[in-house]
Amino acid sequence: MVKLRFWMSVLTLSVAVVPPAAVACNWDVHTNVKTVRRLLADSASVWAVTSGGLYRQDDLGTGFDIINTGDGLGDHDLWAAARSGDSFWLAGANRVLSLWVAGTGETRLYPLGLGIELVEALYSAGDTLWIGSDKGVGLFLKNVSGGLLKEVYSQLGTLPAEASVRELDLFSGRLWACTEYGIASADPANPSLHIPGSWTAYDDPTGALVSARRLEVFEDSLYVATDSGLFVWNGSGFESRLSSFAVRDLSAGQDTLWLASDSGAYGYVAGVATRVPSVNLIPADLWSVARVPGGNLWVAFARAALYEFGSFVPWFAEHPVNQPPGSSFSSLAQYNAVIFCAQREQAASFLRTDGLWFPLPGATPSPGAPTLAVRVGGSRLYVCTSGQGVYLVDNLTDQVTATQYNSANSALVGVSENGQYTVVADVAADAAG
Repeated sequence: MVKLRFWMSVLTLSVAVVPPAAVACNWDVHTNVKTVRRLLADSASVWAVTSGGLYRQDDLGTGFDIINTGDGLGDHDLWAAARSGDSFWLAGANRVLSLWVAGTGETRLYPLGLGIELVEALYSAGDTLWIGSDKGVGLFLKNVSGGLLKEVYSQLGTLPAEASVRELDLFSGRLWACTEYGIASADPANPSLHIPGSWTAYDDPTGALVSARRLEVFEDSLYVATDSGLFVWNGSGFESRLSSFAVRDLSAGQDTLWLASDSGAYGYVAGVATRVPSVNLIPADLWSVARVPGGNLWVAFARAALYEFGSFVPWFAEHPVNQPPGSSFSSLAQYNAVIFCAQREQAASFLRTDGLWFPLPGATPSPGAPTLAVRVGGSRLYVCTSGQGVYLVDNLTDQVTATQYNSANSALVGVSENGQYTVVADVAADAAG
């Protein structure tokens, strides 16, 4: 029989509190991939560029992978991605460009200089990678000196200098850039792109192009997603096609241009936009859309993971990423290379070395009994809850099974009228457990 000993003490302390010297620190969330910044799709999968790495979900919704710093990426907080064959170019706010090869898992890192702090767009074209950054458009040569950031073009025509570039695309022999001040284009083969006159900035009397976010080539036309709706290039300027809602992302299908907007997902065919049924979604935070060729339509929200819409699912079905279901952590404990977590909204969970989260088997209180603390003593784990007492995992080196102790089978006393609601805020355990 396992004996549990609990200690409670009250200490009266008289101390002089001296604040430590200020240390410049930034806390990063390494596990949360629910902030999706853009989506890519191939014939079998959708790829999400997220705050926790590159996330792949197969189109059937049954398998997934997460590629992050544990796999060699230079940053987990990703903002941009470009695909070149079996390789992905990835970047974010860490001044590092990562190349990840899907087939082999090989990773290469390229430090970004020339003042670049944030990369929001990447476009791969042969031996060249175009970089949309907070300092302008960057030219990265893949095969020079093993990979070289040659130049950054900070003045795009008559647009203000160092305009932050949100999107890049090639169309009609020109490189197009969406910036915070409007749209500009240039001949990518021009060796004088550092000269502002090499770029053409487009008049924007309505002010709509200032909010341009995405570019997409569809049926030999260049479309632009803006807060003022959908625009298309007519050969001399941009004209409005839809103005009833803000368009945030575009994805070209075989015969349909798919739109993510602040009023839902739409299919745009022959000048008509048809809303995709989404009675179970609130579209305000809808930011990304991608269509797997011949497969399902996928959308992503700013902070709410992935959803799919297909012929066998007549509504958007969520595919949450495998991670802790909440973000309010109350306690952490470590055993070997595994981290155990207590969360106030949910049950206990644990993080494996491969970066995946799992609920703790046998110690899964209901939402009404959140976990308050996790403690490790020797090879034992204690999970303290608000309402269901304490769970004991007796041997972490063996199969993880938990035994519950509460007012019914131990000396613990419940706090409810019937004595069954048992609260254990914390425990202390020595090395012997």
